[in-house]
Amino acid sequence: MSRLEWLVDDFAELMNPEIYQNLPELAWRKIRGVQKLSGPALTILKRLAQWREEIAQRQNLPRNWVIKDDVIINLARSQPDSLVHLKSLRGLQEKTIRKHGETICRLIIDAKKNHIPEPPRPNSTAPKKTAQQDALINFLSGIVHQRAKENSLNPGVLAPKKDLERLVFGQKDTRLLQGWRKKIVGEELSAVLRGEHQVCIEDGILKLTPKIVESIRIDK
Repeated sequence: MSRLEWLVDDFAELMNPEIYQNLPELAWRKIRGVQKLSGPALTILKRLAQWREEIAQRQNLPRNWVIKDDVIINLARSQPDSLVHLKSLRGLQEKTIRKHGETICRLIIDAKKNHIPEPPRPNSTAPKKTAQQDALINFLSGIVHQRAKENSLNPGVLAPKKDLERLVFGQKDTRLLQGWRKKIVGEELSAVLRGEHQVCIEDGILKLTPKIVESIRIDK
């Protein structure tokens, strides 16, 4: 398999238009500091982020040219409901107030009025690693580094740590189980996790070999 063939799957993924879609209703997720907001403040931030994204896409402008992230965070926290209150906020330019001030106040008032309490957020969706799993990830990383060196690749390109963690956690949504990465190292790592390979060191080099299962003959 040539290296050009390795890239077929990666190129196909990059050509998928869905990964480039910026849905206005989800724009709030990209704002730094959103995790610190809750209640009406979060509802306001979501609405302002959606409004900004719609303007940015319609006018083909960078989001921060419409209004900056830190200003949206500040608006969500202070919740101004009048132009007088709006003018007292730091970071909000006068031209922005002249152009969008009334709309911003209206969006804030509407968001507060229609706020629906959300259920408590879970502390974390990511599984916590045990000491054994952490050691296993480090061991697999050693195999990755060796295969990367053999193929003149950056280990982080071949198998990012997040993908190794998913593999150890038994998750299937990892690039290590797809395309060229699966052929170079993914199948081998999966075999190690299934206990199908034995490990040895020869001349300072880590080597994996299939386990030999001895058959036992039972005479009757």
